[in-house]
Amino acid sequence: MKLQVQKSTVSVEKSALCKHTSCWKSSCNVQVWGTSVIVACSVGVLLFCFVFLDLRDFVSKTTTPIFLQLGFRSDPDNSSSLLQSQQNSDTQVLHELSGSPEMTFHQNPTLLESDPSAQSQQNVFVSGGTVRGSGSVTNDDHKQEPDIAATTASESAIVASVEKDEAEVEVIRSGPLQDKNNRSKLADCNPSAGGEWVYDESYPLYRSKNCPFADPGFRCEENGRPDLDYMKYRWQPNGCDLPRFNAMDILERLRGQRMVYVGDSIGRNQWESMLCMLAEGVENKTRIYEVNGETISKHTGFLSFKFEDYNLTVEYYREPFLIPQTRPPLNSPPNVTYALIVDQPCWSSSKWKGADILVFNAGHWWTDQKIHNQGCYFQVGNEINMDMDLETAFAKSLRTLVEWVDANVSPKTQIFFRSFASVHFRGGAWNTGGHCHEETRPMSEEEARAEWAEPWTNKVMMNEVLGHNNTETGHDVTYIDVTTSTNYRSDAHSGLYYMDNSISKTPLNKQDCSHFCLPGVPDTWNELLLASLLSQGKGAWGQPIRF
Repeated sequence: MKLQVQKSTVSVEKSALCKHTSCWKSSCNVQVWGTSVIVACSVGVLLFCFVFLDLRDFVSKTTTPIFLQLGFRSDPDNSSSLLQSQQNSDTQVLHELSGSPEMTFHQNPTLLESDPSAQSQQNVFVSGGTVRGSGSVTNDDHKQEPDIAATTASESAIVASVEKDEAEVEVIRSGPLQDKNNRSKLADCNPSAGGEWVYDESYPLYRSKNCPFADPGFRCEENGRPDLDYMKYRWQPNGCDLPRFNAMDILERLRGQRMVYVGDSIGRNQWESMLCMLAEGVENKTRIYEVNGETISKHTGFLSFKFEDYNLTVEYYREPFLIPQTRPPLNSPPNVTYALIVDQPCWSSSKWKGADILVFNAGHWWTDQKIHNQGCYFQVGNEINMDMDLETAFAKSLRTLVEWVDANVSPKTQIFFRSFASVHFRGGAWNTGGHCHEETRPMSEEEARAEWAEPWTNKVMMNEVLGHNNTETGHDVTYIDVTTSTNYRSDAHSGLYYMDNSISKTPLNKQDCSHFCLPGVPDTWNELLLASLLSQGKGAWGQPIRF
């Protein structure tokens, strides 16, 4: 407009001169006419550009590929057709890219991890835009899957084109779907068959500093432990691959359920591990809370944490013997201080009703030192049996428990008994100066075999649990062997670092070589538990598996 005003002013000035000079009059008229033609042509060209050229389409061609890749457009009429076409493709299971993990997950609730062959070949893990490991992936069983290297390159180009940083654009990939044959192979995965601890840079699954649900006694890194390799190992069973843990996938499978752990403080170790593992899938940790407002405490008998967004509770009941411990009956011998009632269920058992998953453990308290040496004996009915030995009492206690389960627990509840978790005190027992602080790596096969001894509690538990499954009316219960894998991990205990060593140094003769640092070995116990749930395939666990 400024240009036009200037030209008009010139024309007016020249017209004024023409009034005084007749010889210029004809030439001025020509100039005025020419100027008008130029202005009109300019306006016409601009109108032509806006009317016949869709400049917005030109712009969109440089910015919309990421939406096309995601299957989204701002136009709602087009979005459904794009999504439908993608669902009909060979890669219908999930979108390869997403602007947020929540968006990807809700489009496909079976979001899981990397290919097992890739894990075994070069340890590749892709999540949140991070690629760990290197090399190419080849797997003839999955030729229909998109090329990982090419896809990664295209993803990088897309991320660059929209100029988003890693926090804003998150690349999440899953491995290929497992078919029924692979589910059967997972069911045949026997932890007792052995395996090895593989150093894996993609571990740990979380850090204790990011988990508000771990006991101070399990926070070894924060308590000053200088070596951190203990959290970088994963268990590789012989003959099978464990699915890589994915918090969002497991949370979705657990939606609306109750997961209950019952046992001793080692069971608590595993329960807190599960809380930390699942919490990795929840961005806002305030949406996870103890239902009664209690804080994590080593001596609290009952704790229940709710994952509000999933209507999920993960509960712990402290029952170290799995039967009640109480005062002895009247007229008991004077040396009887306490009684363990082997034919009654635990006091808290009524609270387990309605659980979808029940995980039991016991064994660490079933010793003469913690029972008979404390003046504790076994009670049957209203009488103390002074002659009942530990093995007989433990067997009867487990029988009482499984009979209670048959009578009170829904057949839909999945029930697990976890084996004894190995301890590694050197130079003494837990109360006589035993230590493990010098252990910094898993034991070798030869070292572990030299110390190998099957705990007697495992034998009794297997007899009672597996024998119970042979009855026609009983629930199916699963025995999970963690002893075999844990035997090697003398390096993974809390040791000196169950206390904050920046405040005061832990005495060398007061170490914890029973419990484990978090993150660490209890995470593997939970991975074995989840693998068993996936292999059985009941309810939400029957959804497709990704490795």
